[in-house]
Amino acid sequence: SYKEMARRLGLREEAVRKRIHRANQMLRRKLQNVWPGNAPGNAG
Repeated sequence: SYKEMARRLGLREEAVRKRIHRANQMLRRKLQNVWPGNAPGNAG
C-alpha cells in the first residue's frame, strides 16, 4: 500500500503517490516512442 511504502521510505503518503504517478507518466512516454499508439493507457 502507499501507506506502507511511505512508512518504509520515510516519506509522506502524498509524496509516494506523486512519485509513482510521475514514474507512470515517464514510462508511458517512453513506451509511446517504442510502440506508438499501443502504449498502455491509449485507446488505440
